[in-house]
This record gives sequence, structure tokens and C-alpha cells, in this order.
Amino acid sequence: MEEIGLKKIRMIEDLSDDINTLLKKFSIEHRTNKEFMFNPFFILGLPRSGSTLLHQILTMSFDFNYVSNIKAFFYENLIFGNMLHNKFRKKNKYNSNYSSEFGNTKGPLEPHEWGWFWRKWFKLKNEEHHVTKNIDWLGLKKELIIAESFNKTPLLFDTPYINGNLDLFLKNIGPIFIFNLCRSKKAIYKSLINARLKKYGSIHKFYGALTKDKNIKKIKDPYYQIYEQVIKLQEEKDKIFKLSKINFIHTINYEKLVENPKKEMKKVEIFLLKNKINLKMNNVKFPIFSNRNALLADKLQCDDKLGKFLDLLDN
Repeated sequence: MEEIGLKKIRMIEDLSDDINTLLKKFSIEHRTNKEFMFNPFFILGLPRSGSTLLHQILTMSFDFNYVSNIKAFFYENLIFGNMLHNKFRKKNKYNSNYSSEFGNTKGPLEPHEWGWFWRKWFKLKNEEHHVTKNIDWLGLKKELIIAESFNKTPLLFDTPYINGNLDLFLKNIGPIFIFNLCRSKKAIYKSLINARLKKYGSIHKFYGALTKDKNIKKIKDPYYQIYEQVIKLQEEKDKIFKLSKINFIHTINYEKLVENPKKEMKKVEIFLLKNKINLKMNNVKFPIFSNRNALLADKLQCDDKLGKFLDLLDN
């Protein structure tokens, strides 16, 4: 089954490459700005912290200019993708299904992480997450301004590639707003175990963002490896926040978000208005969300080693 799924993904990627190669030559007359109208918004959180769910809740609650699955497909021609998205959204009311699998959503208007776009601009290969090469930041900023100029609201992104590269974004893109998503380290730890089991059928295969210290891949014990992944990524995030001295941060707690999304979105609305972003909250009826903090495999529940690391994360 996994092999069939991989073949399907490759077919879609090949089709996307072919279409986007043609779209490079396709142009639409459209006036773009020289600078951002609004500072872009980025969701920043550890892997498995619930950023996709937050992305869906934000796009339902406010009229952000976000990257949908339609837009993401046409990553070589942002104007064309924006045009299709706007036409489709005009004819179809967007109601999120609030579901995702490993950060991937289903539905033309559901939000997308835009991995193809970011990996292309950051020249990232395979499991790379940290930018190390010479990047055309001016070209990237121009592309983002084009993406913004087709709509009259701020850009909103959920990309794992801002994790560990936040200082570079600030230096080269300019001032940005951050939705700082926090979830208990214990829950993230369990969710990373679940992701390994669900995606690979084994706890021994690495999943999620790498720390800057690549030696984490050499740790044999999966429980200890995941523990180090959670701790080190959190330390990197805290350090970069401290060094970057960002003023435009709004912190959202995952556990509070699933318990009462409307209340948390009202706080977001206050944050937006305080920063002179005139985005009023839409009248949204949210479903009842479950706090998905349980482990998939019951046999792991009684594992002494697992209990030891969960206790450490509690402290």
C-alpha cells in the first residue's frame, strides 16, 4: 500500500512539474507593489504541535491571503494560481474539513504548506530543513509580494522551513508577524511516536524536523532520539526568539485552541486590531475538536523507557 501511495505522489509531482514548466512562459498583465502592503504572518511551532489545524482555523476565522491547495499546485506562476483560487472561492463557500495527514490537507481551498515553493527557493534536498546555501532573497521577496498583491489582505504561511531559519527571514524578508504555537512537550513527544507508527509502521524510523545538530540521527534508542528531538528543537526555538527580539508575536496554546477555538480567535482579533490590521473575525461555527494526546499503540503505554522520558518532559 505504501508503494502505491508513493507512486501516486510521484505521478502528481511529475504532472505538477510539467504544468509549471509550461506556466513559466505564461504571463498575465498584473500590477504588483514594490513592497508589502502588510507584514506577512507566519505560524511557528515544533513538529506535531498542531500548526495545520491552527492554519485551518485561522483561514476560516479571518480573510487572510493564504496558500490553498489550488495556489500551491501552480508554484511557478503565482498570479495564475491566485486567479484560479479567487474564482473558485467566489463560486464555492469555503468550509474547512479540519482534517490533515502529516501536514497535508484534502480539498482545493484547504491551506497548504507550500513545500515545493520553499524547497525550490531555499535549495533544500531530501531531509534538509536549515538554509545553508546562497539564496536569492530579493527574488523570493519579489515572489511573495506578487502573491500578496492579488488580494487586499495579509499573507499567512504555515511552513516548517521558518523553524530554524527565522533569523534569515527577519534579515531578508523584513518585519513579520509570528503566531507562536505552543503545545506541551509531552504531547509532541507522543505525537511524534504516533507519526512514526502511522507513517512507517515502526518507531525506529526518524520523522519530523531535524535539529541543527545532525548527530541526532545517530542515536539508536528511538525513545531517547525523539526526546532529544523535542528538547533540542524547543531550545533552538527559544534561542532564536531571544536573539531575534521580535515585537510582533502572538502566542497560541494548542490545548486551549482545541478546547475553545472561538475564544482563542477573539484574542487573535484583538492582536490584529492592536497592530492596525483591520481583519474582523468571521462568524464561524467550529466543530468539537478532540485533544489528540493519546498514543496509537496500547503496547507502548506500559513501556518503562517511554514512561521515563515522559516523566522527564513533565519536569
